[in-house]
Amino acid sequence: MARRKPHNPNLSESGRIRVARRAATAEDLLAPVDAVTQMVAALVEHAGARVAPMREDLAKIRAAAETFREHAEALFDHADTKDLSVAFSMKNLPPEERSEMRTPMNHMIGFAEILLQRVREAPDEDVEVEVSLTKILGWSRRLLTMFDRLTSAQASGDSTRDDVDTTQMIRHLVRTIEPCEADPAVLRDRSAGRILIVDDNDINRDLLKHQLEKLGHVTAEAASGEDALRMVAEGGYDLLLLDVIMPGMNGIEVLTELRRDPRFRHLPIIMLSALDDTSSVVRCIESGAEDYIGKPFEWSLLKARIGAALEKKRLRDRETDYLKQIDRERRFSDRLLRVILPEEVIEELKKTQTVRPRRHEEVAVLFSDIVSFTRYCEANEPERVVGQLQDLVESFEALAARQGLYKVKTIGDAFMATAGLLRPVPDPVRACVELGLAMNAVTRKIASHWQIRTGIHAGPVVAGVLGKQQFLFDLWGDTVNTAFRMVGQAEPGTIALSGSAWERIAPAARQRSRSTVEVKGKGPMEVVLFEEFVTS
Repeated sequence: MARRKPHNPNLSESGRIRVARRAATAEDLLAPVDAVTQMVAALVEHAGARVAPMREDLAKIRAAAETFREHAEALFDHADTKDLSVAFSMKNLPPEERSEMRTPMNHMIGFAEILLQRVREAPDEDVEVEVSLTKILGWSRRLLTMFDRLTSAQASGDSTRDDVDTTQMIRHLVRTIEPCEADPAVLRDRSAGRILIVDDNDINRDLLKHQLEKLGHVTAEAASGEDALRMVAEGGYDLLLLDVIMPGMNGIEVLTELRRDPRFRHLPIIMLSALDDTSSVVRCIESGAEDYIGKPFEWSLLKARIGAALEKKRLRDRETDYLKQIDRERRFSDRLLRVILPEEVIEELKKTQTVRPRRHEEVAVLFSDIVSFTRYCEANEPERVVGQLQDLVESFEALAARQGLYKVKTIGDAFMATAGLLRPVPDPVRACVELGLAMNAVTRKIASHWQIRTGIHAGPVVAGVLGKQQFLFDLWGDTVNTAFRMVGQAEPGTIALSGSAWERIAPAARQRSRSTVEVKGKGPMEVVLFEEFVTS
């Protein structure tokens, strides 16, 4: 096949488009390939030691060009005509084959950009090598432009006016965009993430790895969809770059599988493909992809989209952390509320923002206090007093819960509990007496220098919540006042019941004494000192 002299690689974009539109033979398409191959050979031959560190990547560029030529010549051999507008039409070239032909062009452009960037960043920049690499990159890009134009369903005749208008619009757009100036180190730190590259082509993975690690990212590689699922399950990735076309499990299948797993539902996934058809893009986005980027990559665009995806993940992670913190604080607040209020009251307060006072007809109320507690406080250090009182009250709380009673509050050294208030108790008065006996026993065990006395009464009470800044669940009524007066009628270590409360347990109990006494605020009242329960 005859070779044509390659065109100027520094054509304007509109010039490249016009060249692509005019191309109609195999020679037109293969001319840039020959130019790249010859330029690489010349660079290796004449630059000598100056390109020694680049030989491996230059060899990859040459191999990619040869791969493209093999695909193109195989296509020409099967075509009925050498007219590329026919041989390369979308109708005659399947998407999979178009993808295979774009892959080597991606390699040519990618490695040329890497080498050119390396030369420009070197302290002793080699102008001759830079010019040669610029030409290789220009021919590679021209090849891609021509190929895309020839395979486009919208390819049509020349339209110089459209090219001029487009060029003017682009120039105007460029003038209106303010340059983004920032410290590269700051950008690198802000955008760095752990990225998994999933592609069955090792050269594609190598290109991405080189560029991403230069930006400060940490990369890992998977050569198949199955490997990708296994590595993602092991965790720790901020982003997936996922190729669409892979043998075995393809990229869309991997994407679908990950989106089914709640653990990875929000993991950013950018799909990569040489397929440029709209249906492929739509399918990926509908399946949950963060973005879709065609090959060969425009590195600045890929960098921007990766940065945007990572930033969205960081914001989502931050939101998740905030939600977890809010949940922890909510649960902590709930625990605090349960210390102050009964469960039933909390639920009503959450639903209605208020608690309606209620009257309860049959409630047994227990009060107990420590004998001579004031005198003990005056004779001992505060830390000792409060520490011992804390131990005793915690024991009382545990005993009350075990007996099915609800502890209402402590007032100084006084302990108040009820039976039958918030939940049914078969025998409220007996439950209070049994709690009083248990409290006496535990006091002798953990605070033998103290004695407690207990008073019990039963009857109707009103219960509700007071306060707005500090909630307090409390009881009111004659029953509460009478129970409190009974404490003063008890002897140290004993339980005093009102006459009416005693009648509720009398058939199963024995009294120590029974008398009528003058009770402050009540007048004469019958008071019974409990002795013990008897078995029938």
